[in-house]
Amino acid sequence: MTSSSARPTATPASTARPTTPRPAATGPASTRRPVLVTVGAVALLGQAVSIPAELVGMALSALPYDPVRQTISDLGSTTCTAIPYPSGAVEVCSPAHAVVNGGMVLAGLLVLVASVCLAGTWWRRSRPLAVAAVGTLALTGASTLATGLVPLDVDLMLHSLVSLPAILVSPIAVMALAVLSLRGPLRVMCLVAAALALVAAVVMLGTVDSGGIMGLTERIVVWIPVLVMALVGAVELRR
Repeated sequence: MTSSSARPTATPASTARPTTPRPAATGPASTRRPVLVTVGAVALLGQAVSIPAELVGMALSALPYDPVRQTISDLGSTTCTAIPYPSGAVEVCSPAHAVVNGGMVLAGLLVLVASVCLAGTWWRRSRPLAVAAVGTLALTGASTLATGLVPLDVDLMLHSLVSLPAILVSPIAVMALAVLSLRGPLRVMCLVAAALALVAAVVMLGTVDSGGIMGLTERIVVWIPVLVMALVGAVELRR
């Protein structure tokens, strides 16, 4: 027989450990955009500042300015002078040269920032394309920055040399970006636009003053990559 005094020992209610429910997560970690991606996307959007800066220089030019015939760099001339192009001297006088050159410097810096900040997220999508995008973007940014720091009337030869990389590689950069960040018809449209910019670069560099349309060909080469980069920045912000 068991003793009547042997009773099961109950655990006092006061010693039981209450279970505290954990606060619900606001969303999966994968959906939270890293700070670097946000900074990079905003930088890609911001680099488009070079276009309004150029338009300001065009509007305030002290001499008649022909955007079809004359280059963007004519608006960055720090003095009223004649630029000795192969087809003949071109008179330039741009009171807003600081705005134009400053816009190039700022745009170049922002492209460099974007190439660093977005490298990781692009690497996870496609390593070969990420290498191509980051390398060409960094070169484009450095070239654009240097172009604004060395106006053509200060040193025409050096100005031409430092601006050349951006002309050559920016269409390739945005081709890589389009594949990395865009989808569907938007990707196709940007790839076609980048191909047009590449053709314009060949025309611009392969003919003397592009047959009198150097300003037009240069704007195709420069503006298309700038606008595609801004579009990619907007898309990355919406992810």
